[in-house]
Amino acid sequence: MSLLMDENLTGKGLTIPETHEGHTVLEGWLLKRGAVVKNLKRRYFILSRGRMDYYHDLDKEKEKYLKLERKGTFPIHNAQVVYCRATYELLVLNKEPAAEVREKPQGGLFTKLMGGSEEVSTDFGFCVRSEGRVLMLYAKSKQEMDEWNKAITRCNEFDPLDTENPPPVKDGWLVKTSSTDAEQKLRYAVLYDGRMNYFEDSADEQVKVCMPLNDVRVELMPSTSEDGSGSSKFQVAGRDGVWFFEAANDFEANSWVEAIQQSVNFSPSWIPIQKEGWMVKLGHRTETLTRRYFVLSGGLVAYYVDETMTSELGRIPVRGPGVKVELSDVESGNASGFSFKIFNGKEELICTAPTEEKKTEWLEAIREVVVHCAPAGGETADAASDDDPVGSEEGFYLIKWAHN
Repeated sequence: MSLLMDENLTGKGLTIPETHEGHTVLEGWLLKRGAVVKNLKRRYFILSRGRMDYYHDLDKEKEKYLKLERKGTFPIHNAQVVYCRATYELLVLNKEPAAEVREKPQGGLFTKLMGGSEEVSTDFGFCVRSEGRVLMLYAKSKQEMDEWNKAITRCNEFDPLDTENPPPVKDGWLVKTSSTDAEQKLRYAVLYDGRMNYFEDSADEQVKVCMPLNDVRVELMPSTSEDGSGSSKFQVAGRDGVWFFEAANDFEANSWVEAIQQSVNFSPSWIPIQKEGWMVKLGHRTETLTRRYFVLSGGLVAYYVDETMTSELGRIPVRGPGVKVELSDVESGNASGFSFKIFNGKEELICTAPTEEKKTEWLEAIREVVVHCAPAGGETADAASDDDPVGSEEGFYLIKWAHN
């Protein structure tokens, strides 16, 4: 049985400020599946920040020499921790693993431990994916498995600037439906900026399909639930076809839709442009003012180095559960008073138009996109009048949706 070594793990978050490299956070026995030969071996794991060390089976009398017989080390860097397919089906979907999954080595229920006749349960399997490697582990119980998952997540060294092994935008299990034969398949999906990879199992290293997110549209599908709950299904439509997915619940579906919307690569030549032009942008980290070429298209405000739109520098979605556009007091030379701020609940962008007329045009264009993207049954509040495109006397325009 594993032993929790750090009481701070009961909190929330992704880092442990009190933990330094080499400090043991969690340790105990787990079953490890071989990377080459898919057999099971019992290993003793020691988890610390940024790494997991594992050791051979040991005689109890020699257990004091444990750390001298290390078998290997697995990095915990921009890592994902996820249930294996059989475990997800059993615990989340509340059904027995599919036959083709159970027939695979260590695909669910019971299997023999290597080097003996002892049968062990593989119902509680989870994967750690990091730096292109996969570590497949099995715990004795759901409680023990969740304890390890939580501890590994907390010990993850998260580096959003790592371009060689970037962290995913989102990952998890989805049911994929083909647009041709309506066949449903459970897939583990990993979303990056501009693409979504999915696998047959979270333990697979080989990508089943890489779906580029170029010029695609994503939206929730109408709910068919009789209890009034939201839809757990969404669709992704692109030039090459339409893909249908179903998440575990409506919350997860909304999370996927929002994440994919922010990861789409739009081609200005294909997506209609509602508004474009030069403005001055206020820096996020340092309050520097930089002239950029802005484009409102596909529900996004993107900015580029110049009007060729070949080098995108950033973007902010202007569709979602709430978008706020308000006047700003930023001044930039002779453009004083022509500034406004876009805020979508997570990000903000402060721009200064060259004239009052251009500022009004941008505000009206963004308002039109926000209203157009409002879901069916939604309602607006604090809406601006025709004479005042910005909104109320305080100078803001806010769209809200009613959540049933």
